[in-house]
This record gives sequence, C-alpha cells and structure tokens, in this order.
Amino acid sequence: MRKMSKAKFTPAPWVLEYSTYDVNGVNWEVEGADGAHVAQNNFGGNDRETELANARLIAAAPEMYEAADGLMNYHCSGCNHNCTNCQFAPLKAAVAKAKGGTV
Repeated sequence: MRKMSKAKFTPAPWVLEYSTYDVNGVNWEVEGADGAHVAQNNFGGNDRETELANARLIAAAPEMYEAADGLMNYHCSGCNHNCTNCQFAPLKAAVAKAKGGTV
C-alpha cells in the first residue's frame, strides 16, 4: 500500500464558525481546529441557501480529502496507477488538484 502523503493544509476539523444574513447577503467564516482562519465570505453573491451550502462544503473539505486519499491509496495499492479507464480516475484527479497538481 502506498504511504499517505501528509497534507499541508490547516488541520481538521474545519468548522463553520458563524453565519449572518443581512441586506448585503450571507456572511460566514470557516476556522480550523487550531482556530486559524480558513475562509470567509463577507459580501455574498448567491442566495442564503447556496452560500451556506458552499460554507459547509468548505468546512468538510479536510475530512473529504483524507477519505478520498485513503480510499485511493487502498484501492490503487496493487495497480499500475494508470487510472484513465479506472472508476477511480475522478477521485485521483480531485486528490491531485487538492495537492496542487494534475493527474
């Protein structure tokens, strides 16, 4: 099995720390486990439901990354990593994107 690479992002869990809604739109902030600022939106460009869905997706990113990377490492441990025709190709591409690269 391949060794999992250490992620270089703010440690999980990420939390949607607050959200408010006013005439200017939705304001939210996502913080890391160590209290570090991860992301925020202070102007809103979408409706409230979409903005909060985006914030929750961002907050879930580290756990999804770890799950995807772990699944790919488990599944791909015995293959030649030529995943162009593999059902895990989209997963491999997403993990590579999160690591700052391409497939």
